[in-house]
Amino acid sequence: MFKSLQGAGLDFVGNVEGGDVFSGRADVVVCDGFVGNAVLKSAEALADLATRLLAKELRATRRTRLGFLLARPALERFRINTDYAEYGAAPLLGLAGGCFIAHGRSNPRAIQSAVRRAVEFAQADVDLKIRDRLAELHSQEERVLRQPA
Repeated sequence: MFKSLQGAGLDFVGNVEGGDVFSGRADVVVCDGFVGNAVLKSAEALADLATRLLAKELRATRRTRLGFLLARPALERFRINTDYAEYGAAPLLGLAGGCFIAHGRSNPRAIQSAVRRAVEFAQADVDLKIRDRLAELHSQEERVLRQPA
């Protein structure tokens, strides 16, 4: 499958290490559910810790409070980009149809975002496009494997 993905016209980067997960090297990282959940929970905890530590430091002195006021627009964009409620849920791929996984502590805004993502997913037939593309890749792989060495 590796060689098929390499030759599929995708922006396939191949195997990645743990440090690549958040580097931007790949938009999608495929792993088993246990590993994916551990990575996701660790990322959530790290984002929460970083936010709390930054808020504490920004309130520490008059100078840092002034710096906070100047940096507020950038910090607000950062908060929005790291807020799970902006996305609400992620698709569980490999199923017929769509299934979205939301966080157990999802607030109403997160649920609203999750429903919006699910509707977008369904309207764009993402599951069918993935199925068809994977079938095409499997077909290509079978042709390659049948070729004499």
